[in-house]
Amino acid sequence: MNTDSEFDEIIERRGTHSAKWDTMEQIYGVPATDGIAMWIADMDFRAPACVRRALADMCEHGVFGYFGDERDYRAAIGWWMQ
Repeated sequence: MNTDSEFDEIIERRGTHSAKWDTMEQIYGVPATDGIAMWIADMDFRAPACVRRALADMCEHGVFGYFGDERDYRAAIGWWMQ
């Protein structure tokens, strides 16, 4: 398993359109600077580098049509579930 995620890195999510942090005061009346955001399963760590690279490759291609070739996707899901 690839372990290139930085779980020890603190990433400031306030002001980044994060529902977890940027709507806390609106919903609960508690400023995000004072609250503990345990009300939503929004992660505060970066996606693995391999995921970011795959997304960057798709963006670089520039065409976002319908996706039809699911063989690699299904194989990866099958591997993960085993």
